[in-house]
Amino acid sequence: MRKYLDWAGHEYSLRRRLVVLGFLAPLFLGLFPFLIVRGAAGLDRRLRLPRFRAGAGIRVAGAALGLAGGFLGLSSVRAQVDHG
Repeated sequence: MRKYLDWAGHEYSLRRRLVVLGFLAPLFLGLFPFLIVRGAAGLDRRLRLPRFRAGAGIRVAGAALGLAGGFLGLSSVRAQVDHG
């Protein structure tokens, strides 16, 4: 536990934080959502659930929620870069 407390107490440079965020952003913004969607589709097939068809309203709501989530995520990254 002491090791983690030491890491938390250490201030990393802005360059190092940006490099780490740059490497991990594709993971959190691309790979993880892709795996969740693909895994959910496979689970639906195994459970023999009916296929879901999204209409225009659902797509607009999904896009709005996606933009809101992206804004929230980027603001959290900015807070981390600004405040450490």
